[in-house]
Amino acid sequence: MKNLSKFSLLAAAVIGLSACASSQPEPVVEEPVVIEPAQPEPVVEPAPEPVVEAAPMPSANIEFAFDSAKIGPGEQSDLQQWASYIQEGAYNRVEVHGHADDTGSADYNRKLSADRANSTVQALRNLVSGQVDFVVVPHGEEQPLAENSDEQGRQMNRRVEIVPQGASL
Repeated sequence: MKNLSKFSLLAAAVIGLSACASSQPEPVVEEPVVIEPAQPEPVVEPAPEPVVEAAPMPSANIEFAFDSAKIGPGEQSDLQQWASYIQEGAYNRVEVHGHADDTGSADYNRKLSADRANSTVQALRNLVSGQVDFVVVPHGEEQPLAENSDEQGRQMNRRVEIVPQGASL
């Protein structure tokens, strides 16, 4: 019996050790943590503003007959083009520069250039709707486009120039 009890003790010890061994937690093997770099949010560019091209500015000056501030029938289509240009561009200020050739005195030519600019302003007011401030700028004979030595040059100098400013767009 002694052997049996030694055997029993030995068996009990083995069973006890196995019980202890199985109660211990298994070692934890940690996986390496991989952190992926954050992807930036895509940048959404705003749509470009549409390009609105202005109508080309009429190129013709309004010309007048010798010693006259009356707008001739041939100038009506030029005035209509200017009126459309001013209207479409939403200009709220327009300067009208009057000019004369050098025939006559400087004072007379300054008054004549003012009369030409005023008749042009009146014609444009009849063609343009909306609030537009027209400003008359008389130059007389001071700013010729051409020499006053012949009729062709003098005719080019009897004119008004229209200068739109202050678009309200």
